[in-house]
Amino acid sequence: MAKLLTDQVGIAYGDHHVIRDLSLDIPENKITTIIGPNGCGKSTLLKALARIHNVQTGGVYLDGKAIKRESTKTIAKKMGVLPQTPEAPQGLTVSELVSYGRFPHQKGFGKLTKKDKEVIQWALKMTGVEEYKYRSIDSLSGGQRQRVWIAMALAQETEILILDEPTTYLDLAHQLEILELLEELNRSEKRTIVMVLHDLNHAARFADYIVALHQGDIVQEGTPEEVIKSEVLSKVFQIDATIVQDPRTDRPVCLTYDLLHSTPSKMKMEA
Repeated sequence: MAKLLTDQVGIAYGDHHVIRDLSLDIPENKITTIIGPNGCGKSTLLKALARIHNVQTGGVYLDGKAIKRESTKTIAKKMGVLPQTPEAPQGLTVSELVSYGRFPHQKGFGKLTKKDKEVIQWALKMTGVEEYKYRSIDSLSGGQRQRVWIAMALAQETEILILDEPTTYLDLAHQLEILELLEELNRSEKRTIVMVLHDLNHAARFADYIVALHQGDIVQEGTPEEVIKSEVLSKVFQIDATIVQDPRTDRPVCLTYDLLHSTPSKMKMEA
């Protein structure tokens, strides 16, 4: 199985350092979720893992090799990436978009082989969008579109899937549909999944491993029970959270929370 990790990675935008000396081993065959406040470096870290963003110091390694030295096709055969707001050319059909996932495996003029067509059909069926394969992407709902993009990533036949906020702009039912689909892919296909989520309860419910970031540093990493704790959320989000156990899943749930406010004496000192 493909092994993905970072070793003392540092990333900056100009003079602004977003991530410093960050080392992280992504658990194989598990669902890993990255959480943290806006601007903490979640998406930047995800882009570094996917080789979309270059690192200034340290390195990202896939199967022991620095990904910056690997060819795009080599990376694409091992790692599928779904950005936050993917866009398809206007008029493209579902089947056509999913077929793009076969690009890393094609040779010559890129004509689809029998194997390619079988994999495309499997990806459509696996994600529940087979009935839409001749429809335009533009005609689908947000949840249906997201499933099609995941189908395209599946068609790459990669061992690792990286997704940046896959539930953004979806209603509650469609959010659960997408997360349950990813959970099924992980359980049945043994795919390693790495994603950024904003919803703490979704992270706790669907992740095997959670990484909590604050200002580019890992505050806590581990199981949902080890990360979704009031003291951790206090450091990461500056909130006073009440954590309970979900009676359906036995996972931790953030029941309610308040902002942590500075004491009057501290505010006076800071002023």
